[in-house]
Amino acid sequence: MILAGELQATTGKIVFYDHDGHEIKVSPQALHYVPQDPVLFPASISDNVTMFKSELDGQVDEYLQKVDPSKDIAKFPKGKETIINVEKQNVSGGQRQKIVLARAELNRSSFILIDEATASVDRDSTKRILRNLLDCKATIVFIGHNFTDEMVNMFDRQIVLTK
Repeated sequence: MILAGELQATTGKIVFYDHDGHEIKVSPQALHYVPQDPVLFPASISDNVTMFKSELDGQVDEYLQKVDPSKDIAKFPKGKETIINVEKQNVSGGQRQKIVLARAELNRSSFILIDEATASVDRDSTKRILRNLLDCKATIVFIGHNFTDEMVNMFDRQIVLTK
């Protein structure tokens, strides 16, 4: 929560560095937080990805492909134009996670903090999602506990936190 900017550190400070070791300033607008249980809007899947930015409509398919929901989207009667029903939850936890991951990448955040956001996604899909996300130019911090050694090795660094 401190990394996401939702809480302030009581001591010390949080400093972000890019992959070359240069300090970077991360404004709230540049940071995209993807929680384990993401929130969607009562709007189309497409609008949930673009955050209602019509200039991004033409890129939705490309970014949905990157997070591997094509089989999921095909199951919906109106595809990506299916309206999310937040009360009846017509999308699964894994589908919600994929939609929000597509949102993070499409909106070109320079820093993406992903907190267990593939916990409801199978391992093969998680690997494909990671490969695609790690190809983007953003700095990615991925918090996860269900990673295989292969998945861990995709990242530049691993930080292990213990009590």
